[in-house]
Amino acid sequence: MIRHGGNIYETQRNRGIPTDELIDFSANINPLGMAPALKDALADSFEAILHYPDIEYFNLKQSIASVYGIAPEFIFPGNGAGELIFRYFRVLRPKKVLIVAPTFSEYEQAIRLAGGEVEYFQLQEDADFNLDIAALKLRLADGFDVLVLCNPNNPTGSFLPLSQLGEIVESSQHYGMQVMVDESFIDFVCEAPQQSAVQLLSENVFVVKSLTKFYAIPGLRLGFAVSFNTDVNELLNYTREPWNINALAAMAGEIILHQTDYIRESIRYVDAERVRFVEDLKKIDGLTVYPSSVNFLLLRLDERFDLCDMSEKLLQKKFLIRNASNFEFLDSRYFRIAVRKREENILLTQALKEYLVIDK
Repeated sequence: MIRHGGNIYETQRNRGIPTDELIDFSANINPLGMAPALKDALADSFEAILHYPDIEYFNLKQSIASVYGIAPEFIFPGNGAGELIFRYFRVLRPKKVLIVAPTFSEYEQAIRLAGGEVEYFQLQEDADFNLDIAALKLRLADGFDVLVLCNPNNPTGSFLPLSQLGEIVESSQHYGMQVMVDESFIDFVCEAPQQSAVQLLSENVFVVKSLTKFYAIPGLRLGFAVSFNTDVNELLNYTREPWNINALAAMAGEIILHQTDYIRESIRYVDAERVRFVEDLKKIDGLTVYPSSVNFLLLRLDERFDLCDMSEKLLQKKFLIRNASNFEFLDSRYFRIAVRKREENILLTQALKEYLVIDK
């Protein structure tokens, strides 16, 4: 089973720590929590579960279409981004796929379950895990059916502007290659709709978007994909299970994309707190902090210390972090932490300082 962040229930079972006592830095969720308007709407609409959802999700698609300026028929709602990733590869059944990594591990699982082979293009640590576009374009000549990009990338936090992404898409078109872009965290980047790969309007691009991270609704499971390829779209519709999204999740999607004040405040808060958090963490001897554009940070622990031991000591203080060693090209020195509320970030910083004492 692939390991994820946010598994507070396993921690509760194994360690007996109540979930409401854990400070979960392993899951990258908006620290401001759910939009107030959505809280109210969920409370007022609870009886929606007495009825089947709209099997076509007409209102949800209309809501998404109005924000991104595209026709509803190009939009595919899903039970989180994960369902859409797996369905895309089941439909496409590629023989050979190139994944830019380190990145989200479920891409490989989805590809292999669909019978495909996987190769990796490695992001270099000495370049702060930023993508070398020229080198990637050369690698595309090796002949792949699909290129997979996570943008912003999980776990590195690096972000590729739309102009550079367009350059990669153009090169992939030259080789007759499809491109899947996972934008699960792009809403934490300013002007997200304008920077989305959706704006490329390309038939060889499949864009996956999660609505659970930024809008703090991971328990509802909601995402959507955008595709302009009519052949792929026909298969996506044909293979979709009926009512793949529950009524409350569909209603949430109709509401949250239009909460402009909440969206602006979330971006402002996370951006400012990330900068402050990074500055404090960089002062700690024994840690390397990599640049990030979103609501999480990738860190590397000095070889003088043991990540498993540190994780255990932090857990004793009710802090849960994400061991990043199961990401391709990362080892047991790397871990990922979310940007949470300021007071919580300060507490974790202090706990890390206390652990990383050289003369202990």
